[in-house]
Amino acid sequence: MNGSIDEVSSKSYSVSGPAEDVNSYIDGVKVLDEEQLGRYKTVHFMDQLPDREVPASVDIEKMKLQKLLVYIMDRGEL
Repeated sequence: MNGSIDEVSSKSYSVSGPAEDVNSYIDGVKVLDEEQLGRYKTVHFMDQLPDREVPASVDIEKMKLQKLLVYIMDRGEL
């Protein structure tokens, strides 16, 4: 993994909402991790946000730093 924590963090996102809408929005994105409870899904990825309209039912936020660090450490990249 190249770049400072700030650089990596700036392009790390969590996207959540109904699974069908999340899957449609993130199609083609390399997902780091995902969680699903019933029909509700959250995915985490490090990439640019897809260049398409975000469904009203989908929420996007920066990935929590703790989650990002756990992922990086699990991959042995820290």
